Formats: sequence, C-alpha cells, structure tokens
Amino acid sequence: MPNLCTYAMRVRGSYEAIDEVEKRLKDYDHNPHFWRVFEADRTDDVSDAGDADMVTEFSGTCAWSVFSCMCKGDGTYANDHDGENTSLQETALELGCDIEVYSEEPGIGFAEHYLYTGDGKTAIEEEREYEEFFLDDSTFEEMDEQYGLTEKGLSESDFEDGVASIGGFEWIWTI
Repeated sequence: MPNLCTYAMRVRGSYEAIDEVEKRLKDYDHNPHFWRVFEADRTDDVSDAGDADMVTEFSGTCAWSVFSCMCKGDGTYANDHDGENTSLQETALELGCDIEVYSEEPGIGFAEHYLYTGDGKTAIEEEREYEEFFLDDSTFEEMDEQYGLTEKGLSESDFEDGVASIGGFEWIWTI
C-alpha cells in the first residue's frame, strides 16, 4: 500500500482547459494523463476568476506525493513513462491555465505547495515538514510521553476533534 497523499488543487482558466485537467487527473486511458491519482473530486466556481472563465477546485488523494504523481523530474512516475504522461508545469503552459496545489502526507511527514501559471512566469515549488497526531484512545499525557508533544510546541488545547498537526502550510490560495 502506498503512502497516501491528500491534495487540493485550484485551476483557473477556460472551461475547456479545466475539463482537460479533469480528464488528465481521472482517466488513465486519456493521453496524456497524471499518474497514480486515486481521487479527484471537482467543485466549480470557488473564487473570482478574473479574466478567465472560471476557477475550479479538485480535491482527492494520490500515491506518495503530488510531485511524484503530477510533476516531472527524478523520482516521478512521469519520468518512467514516455509519451503518455504530463506534468503540472506542462499542463499549465499547454492549456494556458494557472494551477495551484497544496498537499499533506503525514505518513512520511511532509507537505507540498506548487503554483504554475499558463504564461510560465510564476512557479512555486516548496516542501515542508508536516506531522499529525491523533489522540484516539490515548490521553494527551500518554501521547506527550510517547511523542514529546510539549517539546514540539503542542498542548492539549491544540487538539481539535482529537487531531493536531505541526508544520505544513496554511492553505492560502493565490488563485
């Protein structure tokens, strides 16, 4: 079982570009496509589109990381499959749309943030450490003893519905 990465992606562009991004996320028979994307739920018109037709948000899961499933470079699925794949960078340029993605993968302990624009002028490619903690049947004191939560800056009040996290990104959208 691969490590499961949760992501949210915003795409700003034409109706046709957004439909094409959806095909690349969901349809392995479509050429080109992204790799190992398990879910891609779509929500339309999530913010002001400016000069574009619309802004759509996709949310879902993929294997390992957004980088490994949706980008090109060392250690990516697209790097190993010539001709039938694409990347966020290529998709943004080809379709003239803007794509921004945030992700979290607590199993390995990282979060990602990517932004690619249709004009090729803007790129954000950053990764940070990220950890999640679940109280479940444990008390805060038991978890603190096991994982050093207090040393990591967490207190019992940080656990909302039994979950607290350290690191990652605030998901503040540029698009």
